[in-house]
Amino acid sequence: MRNFVRTVGVAGASAVVICSGAAAANAASATPIKSGKTVITLDAATTSAANAAGLKIQSITPATKVSRTLTLPTAGGTATPPNYVENETGGFALSRAGTTVRFTDITLDTAHHVAHVRVTGQGRIAALTLGDPQNGNGGPGFVQFGAYPVTLTAAAVRALDSALHTHVFMSHSRLGLGSSTVRF
Repeated sequence: MRNFVRTVGVAGASAVVICSGAAAANAASATPIKSGKTVITLDAATTSAANAAGLKIQSITPATKVSRTLTLPTAGGTATPPNYVENETGGFALSRAGTTVRFTDITLDTAHHVAHVRVTGQGRIAALTLGDPQNGNGGPGFVQFGAYPVTLTAAAVRALDSALHTHVFMSHSRLGLGSSTVRF
């Protein structure tokens, strides 16, 4: 979210200014997230290229994967609308020829458009870039937002291609489209 300053009133020579963005988000109190889920519809081209290279994409419980849909349950985090930090449970794994790279301990941070993830052999890294959502709605205690691009970061691409001895993700870093529902 871009920072901006808006003048809301002028009294004589002085102006009352409200700052919005990062400063306001830091000042606001965060509400704990109680539950939710993030769904990633895996990109068809990336999935096809991975399959052609002999890669398997699997969920790690309690996450689930049906066809190209990966669902990650949200177990906590904080809501400071319009920004959310979501702690996802489970994860996903990519494997090939007996080698597996696991993505677990996933924390989505919508304010910074990133997901920090524990990746096999890498520790906890910024592994996913989150684009801007294209739709959303909400009400008291919940919000839904979706159609945001989820892309592997350069660090995640290097980790996957190196460990799995492939070049698939160098050419296909788009993981898919995400949508999230959070209850707070």
